Amino acid sequence: MTQVCARPIHAKGSRIVLDIDRWIDVPDNPAQRDTKKHAARAVKSHLKAFAVTHDKVSAATIDGEIVCKIDGHTRAWLWKSCALERPPRGVVYVDLYEVQSIREAADIYRQFDSPYAVETTNDRMCGAARLSGLRLTSPLLKQHKLMVATQIASSKLTGKQSQRYDGIENDLISLWSSELAALDCLQLPAGSLPSSVISLALLLFRVETDAEKVSRFLSDVAHKRMSVTPDMPACGVTHLVLLLDRRRAKKRMTGWCNLLDILGESLACWRRFRDGVLSARHVTIPADFARWPNAENEIGERR
Repeated sequence: MTQVCARPIHAKGSRIVLDIDRWIDVPDNPAQRDTKKHAARAVKSHLKAFAVTHDKVSAATIDGEIVCKIDGHTRAWLWKSCALERPPRGVVYVDLYEVQSIREAADIYRQFDSPYAVETTNDRMCGAARLSGLRLTSPLLKQHKLMVATQIASSKLTGKQSQRYDGIENDLISLWSSELAALDCLQLPAGSLPSSVISLALLLFRVETDAEKVSRFLSDVAHKRMSVTPDMPACGVTHLVLLLDRRRAKKRMTGWCNLLDILGESLACWRRFRDGVLSARHVTIPADFARWPNAENEIGERR
């Protein structure tokens, strides 16, 4: 459903003048990045002090009614929090762009880059999540760079295991939105799972029938709940925690080949946990990893 202002603003022409408080009330663009985080950086650079260009902003309209901002989000946030001096006239000059849908407004938003406000990949992923209606609140997913994790999972889905899945942000978030929401519900600590294990989480939530067991496995790994000492037969959680620690010590956590290897090793650990297997043997990548999961039978039918 189209979001509109609490007090609808009907506009004619290509530019209107708005009181700053009314501009603040205009809904953010659905693809807008993490405004608070970028405001913290902006006040140290291009928004450190008032400039004559600060009162120029843009908005999208549908049938002549303003529906969301296109740019000016950070300035609005800083003006509302009294962290930036307001223009002396107390108004902004709003350039209007008539669109057919909110998605078109999001597309126009992405064209508004400047040398000081270039979006990072993570910005675009956050914007894609908002556009899809996904609100990530867990420390893990709010801070993690999801592009790599979703690319790894998608490479397994499509069978392109030797190269990165060439998916744009909106496609990746849309493809994994249900699984990301399930992982987000666990409220795991920031930095507690690397990209490959997040990829495993997405795939497990897609193909496994016991979501509760998947959740328990991920939570135990994230919180390093090891069941026994390293020299005794151990469960899959213990093996994965120790495996990740060894890889970090050897600096073998990055690079596409390492990422896929970690995913394969993590899958082996999950299977030990799922099946209740205790073993002192080192974890190896499963023989069927190249074919796992069966994209047509296990993933395709669930989409």
